[in-house]
Amino acid sequence: PPLPDAKLGAIDNLRMGVLDKVYLRSPEVFWDVDADVIGFMSSQRGEWGTWLNFARHTDEPILVAFNAGSVARRLEQRSAEELVAKALDVLCEIYA
Repeated sequence: PPLPDAKLGAIDNLRMGVLDKVYLRSPEVFWDVDADVIGFMSSQRGEWGTWLNFARHTDEPILVAFNAGSVARRLEQRSAEELVAKALDVLCEIYA
């Protein structure tokens, strides 16, 4: 059956934001393999703050970084090469 008007109205009012993901495969795991999530406080507010450790669940050396909202929109203006370089800079800062 169709949804009631009140529920359809609520769905219409939902807003979706930008959430970009950058997947990085490394030759080997250099991060804490037991961590599910790796947090980072960047000097650029909101950049590269959350990382997921896929290695823990897939046995593949993969990290996924998230950028959201206006930060994601700004970073979308960069090339893939620039994004990877910046992500690697952040990982070097975390694990240096």
